[in-house]
Amino acid sequence: MPILDVEIVASSPDAIAPPLAQTLADTVAPLLGAAPGRVWVKLRRLPRAHYAENESPRDETSPVFVKLLQRSPPVAAERKKQVARLTPAIAAACGRDPSCVHIFYESPAAGRASFGGTLIDDIE
Repeated sequence: MPILDVEIVASSPDAIAPPLAQTLADTVAPLLGAAPGRVWVKLRRLPRAHYAENESPRDETSPVFVKLLQRSPPVAAERKKQVARLTPAIAAACGRDPSCVHIFYESPAAGRASFGGTLIDDIE
C-alpha cells in the first residue's frame, strides 16, 4: 500500500506531462515489491515562483519532493538500500538529476491509517 505524495518544482504547468503519475507508480512498484494496484501516486506541481532556497541564486534547479507512506517502512540499512533504488528511478521518470530528488519517510501507516473504513492493520 505504498503511497507517494510527489511535489515537483516546475516553472510551467506543461513541465509535467500527464502520464507522469502513472509512470511513477509503474516505476516504483517493483522497487517496493508491490503488486498491481497497490502503489498510489499523488502528483502536484509547485510553481517555481513559490520555491526558494536561502541566499541562493535563483536558478532553474527544480527539486522533486517525495513523501513516502508505507505500512512499515524499512529501517537502517534496508532504508538506505531502498533510497538508493528509488532516487535514480524517480529522477529518471521526472527528468531530473538524482541530486534533486528528496525522499521523506512518513511514520508507519500500520495502526494510523484506514482505507474504506478498514484499519491498515487489517489489510495485507
